Amino acid sequence: MTTLTIILSLSAGPALADDFTPSAEERAVYDAFLSRDASPTCAEVETLTETPVETLQVIVREAVQPPWVGMRAADCLIRNHSVEIEAELKAWVTDPDLLGLALLALGTLDEMEPTVALNVAEAAMDGPLKDQAGERILKSQNEEIRALAELPEVLAPAE
Repeated sequence: MTTLTIILSLSAGPALADDFTPSAEERAVYDAFLSRDASPTCAEVETLTETPVETLQVIVREAVQPPWVGMRAADCLIRNHSVEIEAELKAWVTDPDLLGLALLALGTLDEMEPTVALNVAEAAMDGPLKDQAGERILKSQNEEIRALAELPEVLAPAE
């Protein structure tokens, strides 16, 4: 990637996926997350839509720039809707192409419903992101979750 390409991509400004036309609610939620420094709470954002889970999922999938828009939407999903999106969380922590979402989810295991958090951590430890997952799982306050990463093969130094 050339310096010019990097500069142009950084200055591109807010963007949704090219082939995506947001509904009024999706646009309102996207716009609410745009500010770099001050973001409304998840509760405030969720008042902008009648279908918060679905709308936040769309923002995670379709927000291209700035990167924090999708991550803020994902954070709201994790903290407020982990039960409803458990399958999606498991997909995030097992797909190397979704590493940013995986790291966010694994860093907020203690914010999820405990059973969901355990299931997500187990999926991560069984997947291709096991090494990155183990580091974050060890930081969980939940002993049962932390135990998943305390297995000898996880703690053993690489040869």
